[in-house]
Amino acid sequence: MVLTAKHVDGFLLWNSRWTVTTSVRRRFTAMFVREIAKAAHAQTKKSAGIFRRWIGRDPDCRSAHNDRFVLMMQKELRELLSNYGKVDLLWFDMDFRPAAWNPPVTYKTGA
Repeated sequence: MVLTAKHVDGFLLWNSRWTVTTSVRRRFTAMFVREIAKAAHAQTKKSAGIFRRWIGRDPDCRSAHNDRFVLMMQKELRELLSNYGKVDLLWFDMDFRPAAWNPPVTYKTGA
């Protein structure tokens, strides 16, 4: 089962303490990540997530404030991987340019 946990426009499908653009704080009240993870685990299915950090829409990315971009991404990732049970696979959807998100440190975030 695969879920785009963070949409291309930055919208999160869980209730994050780091951003207001979430499914819970907007029009919907469901925490989609929690519901889908719960269903997958109940059926002993493997779950995967797609973490889309659309860097083209983040003014901090590849700017003098890129460190803020990386820190926010790592906080959201830690939150996603800590609160919803085992995630068997995670994709990072980026823009085909060199990673602006410090992959060695970011990968350790979810370890």
